[in-house]
Amino acid sequence: MSRFLFLSIFLMTACGCIFGKKEEAPMVVDPVLPQTMGRHELVDYLNSQCEGLTSWRSRDTNVHVRTPQIPMPQKLRGTLACSAPSNFRLSASNVLAMADFGSNEDLCWAYAKPGESVVLTWRHEDSHLLRHVPGGLPRLEPEWLMTILGIRPLNADDYEVQNPPSGSREIWLVDVEDVDGSTLRRVIKVDTLHGVVREHALYDGDGVALLRAQLSNYRNCNGAKLPHEVKISFPVHETELTLTFNNVETNCSIPPVVWTPPRGANLEYVDVGDMVRRQLEYDSQNRWNGGTDQQLKREPHDPFSADPGAPILQTGTEKELEDIPQFDDPGTAPTFDIPRKPRRSGLRRLWPWGSG
Repeated sequence: MSRFLFLSIFLMTACGCIFGKKEEAPMVVDPVLPQTMGRHELVDYLNSQCEGLTSWRSRDTNVHVRTPQIPMPQKLRGTLACSAPSNFRLSASNVLAMADFGSNEDLCWAYAKPGESVVLTWRHEDSHLLRHVPGGLPRLEPEWLMTILGIRPLNADDYEVQNPPSGSREIWLVDVEDVDGSTLRRVIKVDTLHGVVREHALYDGDGVALLRAQLSNYRNCNGAKLPHEVKISFPVHETELTLTFNNVETNCSIPPVVWTPPRGANLEYVDVGDMVRRQLEYDSQNRWNGGTDQQLKREPHDPFSADPGAPILQTGTEKELEDIPQFDDPGTAPTFDIPRKPRRSGLRRLWPWGSG
């Protein structure tokens, strides 16, 4: 018996077995990308991850919304679809709320419940005017969304390579531009360890973050490398929108009706760009004539009051929420036989979830 015990101990020791906890050596992983890459080489590498991708859709998209305008965070479920060059649609709902955001080649729209039965629309070139809406409206550009979703390739001539903070394992692509008299700085943060984009960010001239999109959970979808979780935050508005995509279909056929705004009885369509321009013109004229900010606040103005026939649109369908076009049902195309009706004054009511 003693010989057997001695032999067992000898064999365990000879084979490297030890008593007690074994310390594991840290795993060293070589980065996929060198931090010395030039912009053209880096952009070509990133574009190759979604080469040939022109559209994709997730009929099982989970949306988690946090915003001061909603007492409790909301979890919604719906569909996200996108198609080059600028078509996008996110429609999601739960028992208490629903949201519909989208864009096509001409315009963008936003609609949400609870809130007024108003569909906000704006042309792509008017995205910079959203900040003038009372309470502020988050700036979302279709081109920016298309880049995040892998539909729009990057152009190396638009960016410069910038070194990130010391100790970071990233490469930054930076684009600085002047829009509407203000400076905007766009930053794409590339993770050199895994070779993917981790964040798209938009900063103003003072370095304040206006918009951030953090990308994670990358998966291969028929040859395209796509993030399956995107967290979009608007720091100024203290609002976060987290999207989680399941069962992604790539290069799928999407009915044209998807790229049209929602329809419904008693829905109004408001052109945000036109509304803001008229309001700014009115404010400018009043200040030129000696008006003060206090007077302007005491005398609210309807920017469309001089034009009773201004294009507030209303469709003629029977339902409101149920008739929002469904992605897989081309028979629900909205009708555009739209009568005009007088506008109710007041701008603050236009942001569906309230503007504080």
